[in-house]
Amino acid sequence: MPEYKHLQLSPAQGTSGPAVVVRLIDSKLLKPELIFALRDELLSVVDEGNKKLVLDFAAVESFSSETLNSLLLLSDKVTKAGGQLRLCNIRPLVQSVFEITRLTAKFTIKPTEAEALADL
Repeated sequence: MPEYKHLQLSPAQGTSGPAVVVRLIDSKLLKPELIFALRDELLSVVDEGNKKLVLDFAAVESFSSETLNSLLLLSDKVTKAGGQLRLCNIRPLVQSVFEITRLTAKFTIKPTEAEALADL
């Protein structure tokens, strides 16, 4: 796997086969240049052939609406590739943004990495 500046990838095992845990490293996803770089890295993970992803938000304290757009692009790309995306370890404040924007209907969010992997 290539080196990433804003992500940490770990191979994992989902219920139905191999998966990748993608840990977001940055705590504040607010600056446009950071968000665009993160988006490019996330999309390249799928381009590398990874179809089952767990996106770990443990480090994320805050993010902008542009980050949500990047996540929607990622979700669409994973779906078109025939894969699955799960989000996990989301802090309450970040979770509230997903709820307010009604994106909890678009994303499958699990409390822990283990539960997210069990759902793949």
